[in-house]
Amino acid sequence: MPTRRVIAPSANYSARRSSDSILACLRWLFVFALAAVTLLAHADGRHLVMDTGPGQLLDWHWQDASVTVDEDGLAFTLRTLSRGDQDWLDQLHWHCPAVERLAEGCPGGTLSVRGQGLELEAIMALAPGDGHWQVTLVGSHWSGSLRLPIAPEETLKAELILDGWSLEQLPLAWLEPLGLNVLMGQLSGQLALDGERLTAALELVDAGFDSPDGRFAGDGLGVSVEGAGRMDGLGFSGQFTASQSAGEWLLDALYLPSPTEPLRLDLSWDHVWGEGLELTDFQLSDGPALALKGGLSLQPKPEGGWSVKRARVDSGWISLASAWPRWFDGPVGAAGFPDLKTAGRIDLELDWQLDRPLVVSTQLHDLALTDPQGRFAFARVNGQFHQGAAQAGLDVDWVAMALWGLPLGGGRLSLLPESRDADRHAWRLAAPLRVPLLDGAVVVENLLWAPDQERGLTLDARIETLSLTELTRALNWPEFGGQLAAEFPGVVLVGERLDFTGGIDISAFSGSIRLAELAIERPLGTLPAVSAQLEFDRLDLDEVTGAFNFGRMEGQVSGWARNLRLLDWRPVAMDARIFTHEDVPRRRISQRAVDNLTSLGGAGGALINTTVLAVFDDFAYRRAGLACRLANNICHIDGVAAHDSGGFYIVQGRGLPRLDVIGHRRLMDWPQFVGQLEAIID
Repeated sequence: MPTRRVIAPSANYSARRSSDSILACLRWLFVFALAAVTLLAHADGRHLVMDTGPGQLLDWHWQDASVTVDEDGLAFTLRTLSRGDQDWLDQLHWHCPAVERLAEGCPGGTLSVRGQGLELEAIMALAPGDGHWQVTLVGSHWSGSLRLPIAPEETLKAELILDGWSLEQLPLAWLEPLGLNVLMGQLSGQLALDGERLTAALELVDAGFDSPDGRFAGDGLGVSVEGAGRMDGLGFSGQFTASQSAGEWLLDALYLPSPTEPLRLDLSWDHVWGEGLELTDFQLSDGPALALKGGLSLQPKPEGGWSVKRARVDSGWISLASAWPRWFDGPVGAAGFPDLKTAGRIDLELDWQLDRPLVVSTQLHDLALTDPQGRFAFARVNGQFHQGAAQAGLDVDWVAMALWGLPLGGGRLSLLPESRDADRHAWRLAAPLRVPLLDGAVVVENLLWAPDQERGLTLDARIETLSLTELTRALNWPEFGGQLAAEFPGVVLVGERLDFTGGIDISAFSGSIRLAELAIERPLGTLPAVSAQLEFDRLDLDEVTGAFNFGRMEGQVSGWARNLRLLDWRPVAMDARIFTHEDVPRRRISQRAVDNLTSLGGAGGALINTTVLAVFDDFAYRRAGLACRLANNICHIDGVAAHDSGGFYIVQGRGLPRLDVIGHRRLMDWPQFVGQLEAIID
């Protein structure tokens, strides 16, 4: 428990004097009213009324207060009790049918309260005592007692006992300040006040709540609460324990199903009037899922409410297999990563203070993380992360990982602060990161991570030469021959946008591929969007076409896809062209490739100058190519040259037998074109 602040004697004396004056005023007002009623009660045979009209006590107002004595007994009525602009009660009415027994406390008296949807009826007894008055109330599923002090040495005492009292009796107007429109459940237990000490032991069963927007809700809740506190001229301090044994919560994106073991919260608090609130000895435990110990410091905001001044976790652990479905799946799923499969344990220490650098220490033990959509997977992750005044760094290793189906091996990632200042807003790679990929590797040469700044994550990477055959097999693609190598300078990740500022240079199919101005939005999220400028130069057609069921071509092909746009990895816009080179000695095309190009290019058929097509397996060609300008799901098609018929050459033959493929359809439905291509190579 932190040290309590001591208020200066003059201020303490003033506060106590003001409080005692108000209490004394209430005491004597009560005694005076009761004495007046007693005198009126003995006015035999008369009908007497005492009416105050509108009145005020501190910031409480009422429209009318009256005392009536007649043949029906004694009645006290208070109408329209309000505070500021808020009406609290429409009417409070107390009736004593036996005026002659008023000195005994009026056994059999009744109390009724109405207002703001609240309807309360109770039997009330008022008994005098030595230096105090005793008020006893008995209602449906509840009872209460109040000991009102009259003598200075007496203390105020009160007790409320609930036995299955329904929360649905609370008026809707009382729920609106809590942001709720539904509150239900049965409440049992005891609340007691003895001078400065307040104790509570409550149990809530079959409880539920809901907010108007549906973002916050609970159902079937079983909660028990125990606590004790002390309130004096300095402030309010105490201890509190709450335990949830049943029911489910929805707190915005966080969904907590019913716990297998009780979810328990323990804390102590210390509040100084007008100053901060200290939540000390904070302990949250959720069975096998997690346990956290720490504290929280709050400070009042000028406009009302509280803000966090300091939050700390002195010790804590999280078991991902149990904690992830309860605590993390909802928020992470809302970010686009639902139903992740997890395992392992995280140990955590943390200290966050306003206007000070974050101090944190974590230990990772055999973590595993798998995305059911196949975007990523990590196995056996171990390591630690520290950030503090004395040291800072990240050192993590793993046994295996996968990205978009690519099987990657183990690796070790080490990060150090970019500078030695205490803020440590940026981190750099301590040593190059090399991760095996099939018979090659992915190597990250440089990396800078600035999570608090606009720079985000920047890195330079490359792919060491690997077999395209092995790569396409691993991705379950048609097998390509040859090798793949690539350079990725200037990769920048800011938020959900990935930019390759230095472009990408790829060596494949015995040629080169260049990607410039490549940017990917939401690369791991919903509906990823891609923009790029693509160029390829002198790719080996035999290697490219040999992997597909398209048909074989020999020669070299170059081309581009300018202003390329993809949505969910499918092209939606581009200006693309592919063409062969006439300086390559051997240029031939198979009969199957001719048929497929004829179909895709909208050709009316192949024009053959000599013998029957079926006699030959392949044909020599002079040049071949196809162009597509895609917009609004329409592909504007062109070939390598114009034809006298008004069409265009897709394949221009040479030698004997001479074969020309002529296209005539200039516009083609893009989804239909893609469907035909997928059917051909399937």
